[in-house]
Amino acid sequence: MGAQRAGLIYTAISSHLKCAEASCIVDDCLARVLITSVALAEVVVDMVGKVNALHLLMVGGTRPGFESWEKALARQPETPIADEQAGVQMLYSSGTTGRPKGILPIRQPGSPVHQMSPSTAALATLFQIDENTIYLSPAPLYHAAPLVYNMMVMFMGGYQHHHGKNSMRNRAWR
Repeated sequence: MGAQRAGLIYTAISSHLKCAEASCIVDDCLARVLITSVALAEVVVDMVGKVNALHLLMVGGTRPGFESWEKALARQPETPIADEQAGVQMLYSSGTTGRPKGILPIRQPGSPVHQMSPSTAALATLFQIDENTIYLSPAPLYHAAPLVYNMMVMFMGGYQHHHGKNSMRNRAWR
């Protein structure tokens, strides 16, 4: 959510990939920051020094080369940044050559943060998504539809429950 409101291009990566596959995506999307979890430490610890990401953060603990997400977050103000603008997701296909292929949407980052893309607005209208929506998403966020629908529900101020582990409610977008 923070990357979306900071005008960044963000990429969700499958937690099932091996180090070489995930590294390929991190480098291909020109990531400046990689945020991962301690649960994936065995996969990502080998990325240190091999990927071009400038800043490596880990949630739920740390490993050598990674900064604590929780500590980095604690240093940030609770107020929105002064130059909020809408970011966009960069998705990856599995590719027919065996290498993932990045798919950058036509809409570039930098739009007003409170302005939904026309296609997303049409979906929100079609499915009557609003601040009263409760959306259960069992699918992983590295797939296009779950990522777009979860972000849309939060944009509209609704409630999304993802995969039975975490739930988020975002009223700041209204």
